[in-house]
Amino acid sequence: MKKITINLFPFGKKIHIKSGSNLLEALRGANIPIASYCGGQGICGKCKVRILENGRTSKITEEEERLIPEKELKSGHRLSCKVSLFKDASIFVPLESLQQETIKGKETLEVKLPLFPAVKCYKLSLPLPSLDDMRSDLERVNDGLKFFHGVAVNSIDPLCMSYASKFLREKGWNVNVYVWMDKEIIGFKPKDNDEMYGLAIDIGTTTIGMYMVDLKQGEVVTSGSILNPQVKFGEDVITRLNYILKKGKKGLRELNKVLIDGLNGLIRKLTSESNVSRDEILDVVAVGNTVMHHTFLNIYPLSLGSSPFVPHLANSFYIKARELGLEVAKTAYVHTLPIEAGFVGADNVAVILSLLPHLVNGPYLIVDIGTNGEIVFGNINRLLSASCATGPAFEGANIKHGMRAHLGAIEKVKIDKKTLDVTYKVIGNMKPRGICGSGIIDAISELFTSGLVDSSGRFIENKSCERLKKNGDSYEFVLAWSNETATKKEITITQRDIRSVQLAKAAIYAGSKILINRYGDKKPETIYLAGSFGSHINIKNAYILGMFPFSGLNNIISKGNLAGIGACLALADRKKREEAEEFAKKVKYVELSATSEFQKEFLDALYIPHRCDSSEELEKILKEDIS
Repeated sequence: MKKITINLFPFGKKIHIKSGSNLLEALRGANIPIASYCGGQGICGKCKVRILENGRTSKITEEEERLIPEKELKSGHRLSCKVSLFKDASIFVPLESLQQETIKGKETLEVKLPLFPAVKCYKLSLPLPSLDDMRSDLERVNDGLKFFHGVAVNSIDPLCMSYASKFLREKGWNVNVYVWMDKEIIGFKPKDNDEMYGLAIDIGTTTIGMYMVDLKQGEVVTSGSILNPQVKFGEDVITRLNYILKKGKKGLRELNKVLIDGLNGLIRKLTSESNVSRDEILDVVAVGNTVMHHTFLNIYPLSLGSSPFVPHLANSFYIKARELGLEVAKTAYVHTLPIEAGFVGADNVAVILSLLPHLVNGPYLIVDIGTNGEIVFGNINRLLSASCATGPAFEGANIKHGMRAHLGAIEKVKIDKKTLDVTYKVIGNMKPRGICGSGIIDAISELFTSGLVDSSGRFIENKSCERLKKNGDSYEFVLAWSNETATKKEITITQRDIRSVQLAKAAIYAGSKILINRYGDKKPETIYLAGSFGSHINIKNAYILGMFPFSGLNNIISKGNLAGIGACLALADRKKREEAEEFAKKVKYVELSATSEFQKEFLDALYIPHRCDSSEELEKILKEDIS
């Protein structure tokens, strides 16, 4: 097939592709970080480019006519996911269409972890072989472990076998032996080197957090995060799942490869920063929702594609790191915590694990706000869980000027109740490029308490407010004027944006309410917010929007990345892995879509705040805000 040449600006890059190729796939192949929240379905409108020198292209689609203003279409703007190129062309990718790698990271965990690691270091000083003592090398080591340390090891990693004989003799049989679960020898080191580290990995749909733990001290040495590189295949788990099912095993290999490559890049970064050798990382614990779990382990997720949405593998699992391609010690094991149900994964088990000491009385509500929202209700004796499809609105998808929490994102918004002037805070203290989830929640809550949006979520006409502008048949509100922004375009909140947030918050509320009803209609004593997003939102504004069941504003506590904490606990203390297995089986999963009351609860929860409950505290908060 004929090849054509594409010049990519502002990258100064030239690529050669087959005539008729899809532009989004071509940009992905050229490693251009083009945003595509919907995975190329023509829904999000984030992959917009401008064709400068118009080679022959496919016809403008209905999706492009809906998402791109007519003026921009005439000037050559297209959605890269919907355009194919047939002749040489020059393409400009605007700033707002690019993913940014710098995002709000997973917080450092300054906690002392209980220590009972899966890997232990045993010091040995053994007698040399002789005519009077002709035991084999491995028998000699095993006998030494049993005699000096009471450990009955019954196996050795084959990679250790390849160098052990020479190493033991070079060190005069004075060595450190690393043993996994008191069962398998996974390494030998000189007696003066007893360093051992582990990695706890939280594979989120949007963000991957990684924590390096000193397995001798029980401390987090360093941590870091990256944008999950799978986002280019879709913002949410359903889009990525559909991509795999459509492409088959080739699609699974693609998502697995970019994930492993991303993890290895983060491992290299953390080991470099902390001056730790990758060979000293001897244990790994990984958690994630079910789709992330399956793609990480390279499991084809066919069983998740249709009802009853059962996972292919639910139990906890051990696999050698080298089998996955992780750049840690080749003999190290990777442990994945168990899965509760179809779309409530190992990350939710890790959240429960981290909160177990707090779940004695209650009942408590645990909400992990993310692209795939997960909810747990109850206490240590009885727990109900559910998964609610909040969608990626809180990550900036389906929002006209939405973006993730990158540099240039508006993260906080305040509207003066009298003048209706807007003040905002931008990540990086720079000119804004868009607005992220926490800013969106602030903006809509402020619009409601300022009297510009009614309880149904519709804009209320206010002719004295110059920021409220008519756009076609609906209104939009200007947060930042064009002369204030990095893109030279106004950043607005539209009627469609409000609707997207209403749908997301209603899913969380309705799911929570159903679990409460199933439990026995007891209000939660405390609401714990899990996830990095929960750490950055204004809880008061989220409460006003009606995201959570009423339990008192002071009873809503943000706990940060609980999934990461749970993974660290399971890494440092192998007994926690047994607890995780126990509670994964103990939690009763409720499939929300199969309940008769979900539709009613969901529709009622669309209101701002909502008409599901009454609360004197909320009325007081609203009066304070309006006054």
